[in-house]
Formats: sequence, C-alpha cells, structure tokens
Amino acid sequence: MVVSNKRQARYIATPKGKAATRKSKLKSQKKKRLTAKGRLELRIIKIRSTWGNRVAEWFKKQKPICVTCKKKKNKAPARIKGQGRLNQLVIDHDHKYTQQQYKKSKTLLPRGLLCHACNIAFGLAEEKIKTLKNMIAYKKKHG
Repeated sequence: MVVSNKRQARYIATPKGKAATRKSKLKSQKKKRLTAKGRLELRIIKIRSTWGNRVAEWFKKQKPICVTCKKKKNKAPARIKGQGRLNQLVIDHDHKYTQQQYKKSKTLLPRGLLCHACNIAFGLAEEKIKTLKNMIAYKKKHG
C-alpha cells in the first residue's frame, strides 16, 4: 500500500499527472454544479478559501433570508447562466476590513447576508446613513 501511495505521489508531480488531477477535479466540480446541494458545497469551499473557516461556518448557520428586505433567497448560485447573482445572497461586511483580516481574526465576522438588489442599493448609497435617511424621506414625500 505504501508503495502505491509513493508511486501515485510521483505520478501527480509529473506534468501528465498534474493534468490528470486537474481534469478529475474539474469533472467533480461539474458534477456538483448540477444540484443545489453541490453548488452550495462549492460556494462554501470558495468562502472558506477566501474568508477563512470561521466565516464559512458562520455562513452555513445563517438563514437564507436577506437581512434588509426579508425576502427568502438562495445561498447557492442558480444554475441558469447569468441569473446566479440575482437570487443569491451575498456576504455583507464592513469595508474598513479586508477579507484577509476576516480570515486571520478570531472574533471578526461579517454583518449579515444581503440579496443582490439590497447589496447594490446599500453600496450605491455608500453605506451612509444620512443618504439612506434622505432616500426614505424622499420616498415618503413622493409616495
């Protein structure tokens, strides 16, 4: 058994072995993309590599509801090309911290999950409370 593991490790180190390993991983990912559960698993893997284990575990525990508009959305991207982001929740974080700071910190967590529309609206208002209050006042005045 030990011989085969060493042999396999040597093969993987070769260009041909690297290509075969990559092809196998891509085939596995393609298969996972077919189901919602698989897409969610791939998303969590991406979050773990970008944000770290703590944020990935936090993401798993969150309910699939936008914290601002309270609409139920998907945590995993949709399968329909081009519509993945529209029905998907995104991680809302404080932009004074980088993703690496979230990854290294033992206490820092994102603020919540937002739908794509709320995330864009929040970003366009530059997260300024005064701007958001002005928008609310405008809406109340003009219906």
